[in-house]
Amino acid sequence: MLTGNTFTKTVDTYMNRVRLDSYLSASGAPTSRSRLKKLIEEGKVTVNGKTVLVPHHYVKRGDIVEVVFPKEPGLSLEPEKIEIKITYEDDDIVVVDKQSGIVVHPAKGNRGGTLVNALLYHSGLSEKGKDDYRPGIVHRLDKDTSGLMVTAKNDEAYRSLQNQILCRKMIREYLALVWGDPGKGGTIDEPIGRSTVNRKKMAVTSFRSKEAKTHYRTLVNYGAATLILCRLETGRTHQIRVHMSHAGHPVIGDREYGGFTKYPKGVSGKWLKQIQKINSLAPRQVLHAARLSFDHPSGKGKMKFFSALPGDIVPLLLFLSRERSVYLYST
Repeated sequence: MLTGNTFTKTVDTYMNRVRLDSYLSASGAPTSRSRLKKLIEEGKVTVNGKTVLVPHHYVKRGDIVEVVFPKEPGLSLEPEKIEIKITYEDDDIVVVDKQSGIVVHPAKGNRGGTLVNALLYHSGLSEKGKDDYRPGIVHRLDKDTSGLMVTAKNDEAYRSLQNQILCRKMIREYLALVWGDPGKGGTIDEPIGRSTVNRKKMAVTSFRSKEAKTHYRTLVNYGAATLILCRLETGRTHQIRVHMSHAGHPVIGDREYGGFTKYPKGVSGKWLKQIQKINSLAPRQVLHAARLSFDHPSGKGKMKFFSALPGDIVPLLLFLSRERSVYLYST
């Protein structure tokens, strides 16, 4: 049982004479075995009230084992002077053209230096979402995804924008460079939930999942790669990346979902040199939130925004464009 930052467990009969670190790992202590081993060596684990410093200590039936986890430092919602690109701003909303490499809001592992910290310094945000360290955040972009997102500066705007997302009235379109040829386009309608294999990743699964729908169409086929436009009907975590990987066409440069590879599945070997060059030029997952459209929360009409591809992706697209011209001319 985990109470606060203390995990307590009584050894059952079937766990008699098991190593302490193995016992804790098998008993549901909320961390890895290697981390548990370190906590034991640091004196953070007791057996029947006595500190045990060796991971290979053998527990016995009826032993009461307790682990005290060090308290994590608090997350920061302090304003920080961080350079961000503001596309539009008024008294209700801020539309940001987010650069890749910046996290949207504070979380474990990213306690500061986020877009939220920057916006708090710049102009302030709605209190809505503050309890989850997401003030004013109605939708998010992954750390390495660039492009447009809208944030709310007051509670009324927050409710309006959130409702537009729930009712699927907000239009969010992304440019993505994927491996292979996904055809002219289509719709991927597959539920997404936490992966049962790796809890840090998402997956197409029927287990504790939510409806997820992505529409896409091909813009340019370059041979080994294809530039597509994706429109989200829902907004699940990593949705485009998971759906395109599931379809066999992962986003190029995506290290989590199969997009960073020497031999993409379904791509002919004649494109081997192109594949090598693509991998060398892909600075990150090639995914960019290019278009954003919604109704202004204060009734000022339809708002439409477009973001050009950022500079770190342009060299890759220029290379592919030249390659495509040579290929078409030679055939």
